[in-house]
Amino acid sequence: MTKAYLLRCSGCQVEISVEPRQAGQFVTCGKCQASLEVPTIGQLKRLPSVGEDTARVATAIPNPLKPWFFVIGIAAAALLGVCGWLLQGYANSMIALGEMYIESVPPEYFDSLNTQEDLWASWYQFFEENKDLPPWQPSTIKTTRQTGALFKNISWGLLGAGGLGLLLAVTSFFLPNQKTGKRKNPRTVKK
Repeated sequence: MTKAYLLRCSGCQVEISVEPRQAGQFVTCGKCQASLEVPTIGQLKRLPSVGEDTARVATAIPNPLKPWFFVIGIAAAALLGVCGWLLQGYANSMIALGEMYIESVPPEYFDSLNTQEDLWASWYQFFEENKDLPPWQPSTIKTTRQTGALFKNISWGLLGAGGLGLLLAVTSFFLPNQKTGKRKNPRTVKK
């Protein structure tokens, strides 16, 4: 007995029984009268055969969002992490520079400094006594320290966002796959 295969009609989606000897020939659908070319023997063997239980178990198809989540997550983690790390180093150097400016203030001018006005008053006092500009300026100290603190906060935000990017990349491994539905037993139409 010759094995028969099921060819799906492109017009009405009914499956038609074809035999290997019909490979390369045209057959007519018994329902819609469409003319169909029977594939080659190699392609024919990939089709379900007549009598074979064609109810298939649901198969998993990878979620199309997985690669996007992974690539965007890794890119965000790398870019934001590196930027945050570099900015963290710059912020630390700014804060250290502000501390160095404060250490350059002579102690006798820095004893009673509570406000910005006190710092400016001590700067003018140093200028009047020494007739030379001091190596520190109150605005420089304040600006340097505030800028360093601001950059440090921004760098922590960038590092946190980089961590979220890494979390997004790891999440891509846990996205559920899509499932295809079960296929019902085919209806065959005789020619």
